[in-house]
Amino acid sequence: MDKRLLFAGLDGLFAYDTGAVDSGIHDDLLKERIKVYLIAECKSNSAYPEILNEFLKEYYLHPPYTLEDVKSFIEWVDELLEN
Repeated sequence: MDKRLLFAGLDGLFAYDTGAVDSGIHDDLLKERIKVYLIAECKSNSAYPEILNEFLKEYYLHPPYTLEDVKSFIEWVDELLEN
């Protein structure tokens, strides 16, 4: 999966799922594609994919975001991968 599509998808899907329905993305097909991609990455890397670390650095590890935002994103990804 192209990194730009992955990052934009993660950002938009997370936004929508956490209440930002005006600016988020509601796309079940995209969500499933990202889920399949991340599951494959988790299995091949035996841990959280490095790509998620890169996403967090680019999108959430700077003001105005807080560690609570990072925690919420990680919980969202965990839930996505469990379902």
